[in-house]
Amino acid sequence: MKKKHIIWFAVLQLAILLFSLANCRYHGLSPAIGAGYFLFQLIGIMLPGLAAFLFFDIKNRSGAAVIGISYALGLVLLIIEYLMVSAAGIQKYSWCLSFVIAVCSFIYIAKRRGRIEGRWNDSGYMLCMIFILLIFFLDLFSVSFANTIPGEISGNSYYVDWLFWTGNNISFTKGFPPQDYRLCGEIFNYHYFSSIVIAQSHFVTGIDTVVLSFYFSFMIPAVLLATVSYTFFSSVLKKREYVILAMIITLFAEGSSLTFISHIYFCPFGFDYGYIFGMLSVYVLSEIIKKRDLSVKMILLSASLISMTTGCKGPVGIVILMGFGAVSLYYILQKRFKKGILLGVIWLGAFLLTYFVFISGDVTASEASLKFLGIRGAFKVNPYIKKIYSSLTEGYGFAAGRVTKIITILLYLYNLNKAAVLLFIIGILYLLYAWFHKQIDLCLLICCTICPWGMALTITTAQQGGSEMYFMMSVIPYGAAAGFYAIERMRKMKYLYLNIMLSVVVTAMYMNFSSFLYNAYFKSMQGLLCIRNQQDISDFSKYYAAKADYEAYEWIKNHTDKEAIIAVDYLFDTNSQTQQMVAGVFSERYIWNDGKYSVNASEIERRKGIIERLLNGDDSAVIELKENGVTYFMQNLAVNPSFILEKESGTCVYENSSFRVYKLD
Repeated sequence: MKKKHIIWFAVLQLAILLFSLANCRYHGLSPAIGAGYFLFQLIGIMLPGLAAFLFFDIKNRSGAAVIGISYALGLVLLIIEYLMVSAAGIQKYSWCLSFVIAVCSFIYIAKRRGRIEGRWNDSGYMLCMIFILLIFFLDLFSVSFANTIPGEISGNSYYVDWLFWTGNNISFTKGFPPQDYRLCGEIFNYHYFSSIVIAQSHFVTGIDTVVLSFYFSFMIPAVLLATVSYTFFSSVLKKREYVILAMIITLFAEGSSLTFISHIYFCPFGFDYGYIFGMLSVYVLSEIIKKRDLSVKMILLSASLISMTTGCKGPVGIVILMGFGAVSLYYILQKRFKKGILLGVIWLGAFLLTYFVFISGDVTASEASLKFLGIRGAFKVNPYIKKIYSSLTEGYGFAAGRVTKIITILLYLYNLNKAAVLLFIIGILYLLYAWFHKQIDLCLLICCTICPWGMALTITTAQQGGSEMYFMMSVIPYGAAAGFYAIERMRKMKYLYLNIMLSVVVTAMYMNFSSFLYNAYFKSMQGLLCIRNQQDISDFSKYYAAKADYEAYEWIKNHTDKEAIIAVDYLFDTNSQTQQMVAGVFSERYIWNDGKYSVNASEIERRKGIIERLLNGDDSAVIELKENGVTYFMQNLAVNPSFILEKESGTCVYENSSFRVYKLD
């Protein structure tokens, strides 16, 4: 391997090590934790991933791309490891399996060394390292610092989705299939592959799940976001300046009616991995097309990446699947029926298998699931569309009707990500031009098929919490790729028109980027104040834990069985700040009657009723709790200061200024 490859790889590993140790330094953790995580990501993820890269014989000559694809494939193998040890019930021996795989990977790489010597160039290293360092610094402040554990400071609050995701991570350390961490006893179905990554990382390293989630979960995604986006764009685009612009749009652009920066950096809970594996899936698809490589290995790889994308974030899987469908249909229209049908069945099968095995369940059938509204329904339900339409008709005097509604939809999509939408329009216009001249390019067709599909789903669907935004966020890379791909091929166009087009796109990028910078600065400053314990109480969300609260949760974590089930006497405390999910995350125990985001409303009400009876002095409630597997009861002294559990029902084993903990006898 060339010396430059070794140097740049060493620079990347040094950056990961320094940021890992910086996390430990700022959060008062042992440096051994940071060093342990560093060794794990290198030996337990990167090394097996590189062996997989060589096994699939991926034809990419960029060293930066090799690093990105290797890390990605390493994560796929990590999930397979988790499923293997969980099926065998030997999670505590995960480190042994990881060690064996690492040794086998090293031997395999050594044997293939002769075939890879001098094969890769050093393109992309500098660019990717710049992006990686930028993301590292952003995440250090906005994720690691902002999510400081309450025991380190006087208290802290968290995004509700951050606690939801961390709770899922903990649930996977307790067994598979997982239980709903907020309503134990209920099976949990979700696009949860990112949680499996954290759980298996915990099993291999022994690092606490909450510490991994709060302080280290951004490290590998940061590397992947830069290297995989570079891999994708450099395979589609020839000009380096267009690759850079496309990466900026993909990684550092913010829309006015979606929270991209929050869902890719601050609180991704799986979307970051879905976004990454979506780009990698389309990259592999484009390589299959360009190199006409329909080997069994490449088909298996493409199907595995579709599965991984879907398992990390279902909406991303749905969106990119349309690109694969377009290729299958194209082959069929070219009368290559066997190839088109076989590939379509394999790719669709990978998506459906992942969906029905891991995702489909009570959540997807509940009121919180995705709902199809149609265009008419969108104008009744979608608040952004309603606001734009009202502004046009009432503020600007547009006549109510079909034309105004079309303008409303276009403005809505444009505001979601101005640069990506403008580039998609350029791409689709060029595609139509190429189609007219019978010069269809499949790479452009893939991108121009994915984008309208994602946009249509964004407009016509709705989900609790505005989660339909994931469809639109998923198409950003492909809109950027389509537009710049078309611009590169417009050589016969007069330069004046080309310059005007680029000027409009760059202006839109600036509008997106300035919004991104504002949100990044605000959250980073919030993180800096948090790590310094200088937060204003007005900055806290309702999902809050004071230091005394955390001490009670920590006592439970350190002094109860890992499978213990805790019942609590509250949902909200006297300051209207909820302890839902907070108690479960920091105690790392099932909270029997939490119920947040759980869909079994009747079961939630049943459990709530038992707790109410207990607080009203009904001794039979304690019996029912024990019959349901509850072993401890937490009393919030701010909510129920006068309540005392009868001695024959339970023994007080811990008490501080916030909580009293009873062991049920």
